[in-house]
Amino acid sequence: MKNMSPAKRKVIFSVWLISVILLLALSVVTAIRQFIFINSSVTAQATITELIVKIDEEDSVSFSPVFTFKDKQGHLHTHHSSSSTNPPIGEIGESIEVFYNPENPELVEINSFFFLWGLSLIFGVLGIIDFVALYFVNRLSKKNQLKKE
Repeated sequence: MKNMSPAKRKVIFSVWLISVILLLALSVVTAIRQFIFINSSVTAQATITELIVKIDEEDSVSFSPVFTFKDKQGHLHTHHSSSSTNPPIGEIGESIEVFYNPENPELVEINSFFFLWGLSLIFGVLGIIDFVALYFVNRLSKKNQLKKE
């Protein structure tokens, strides 16, 4: 960035700042969404019926739980979580607590910090790291600019 024109530098910093704002906004929006979901949901005990093994492109293994639970009316629902973890959230036959929307029991979240708040936390941490990096790069850039003058 030393030999870059001020106009080009300004564009780069503007785009970088927009990425910081987007990451932090996504963190807040996903946290608010989860907070609203939790406050409008009811809890139920679910039983893990299956653990789907997921292998990514780096051959890392994670487990996505399939579980069943009964809603307040006694209807049995089966849900396959879109999130996966290693180690698994539990073993087959083990009981876990879930939040579900009483008007639409297909909207289910496992009552676990990672499953509830993980996405919001990831966006927030990335936004903070991005902001700190932007701050120090901007400061260093201004210092170098002052040395040239």
